[in-house]
Amino acid sequence: MAGERLPALADTRRALAAKTNPRLRLFALTTPNLHGRALATLFLLGTDRPGGKLPVRRGQVALAFDPLDELGTALTTLAICRKGCRKTGEALPPLLALQALENGLRAGTTNAPLPSEMMIGGVPGWALDMFTREGKLALSRLAATQQAVLADFARAMLPPGQRVG
Repeated sequence: MAGERLPALADTRRALAAKTNPRLRLFALTTPNLHGRALATLFLLGTDRPGGKLPVRRGQVALAFDPLDELGTALTTLAICRKGCRKTGEALPPLLALQALENGLRAGTTNAPLPSEMMIGGVPGWALDMFTREGKLALSRLAATQQAVLADFARAMLPPGQRVG
């Protein structure tokens, strides 16, 4: 990974390698620098992976995800990344959660604006929609209770050749 090799981050790598896990967690929570936060997350995860260029250090996976949760990463993103890290043992899932946080995918819900309900002759528009659950329910209730009205409607609207039964 770039953070493991970039010469500009050499001092940060040395400083973070000497920190304890609580200090790394605090650093990940307080630094505005994405590269520093990513390195702190890597050190919290542990660097005892094949091919890694960081000093070997045993990590705590649960502790690596705590700062991401506290920073406001979306819960679904965090859950997916936790599962990915647990299944693969790789460092990529927490870094993806960190990137999602950086891109603005934060926890919190927003209300989607709903269109105003259209009335058709005093009846809500969804009641006439035969593709929604509410529309199907309304049509089945109408068919069950108003058979004579529907028969008259069918006779008036459908040509004799297109009528069923």
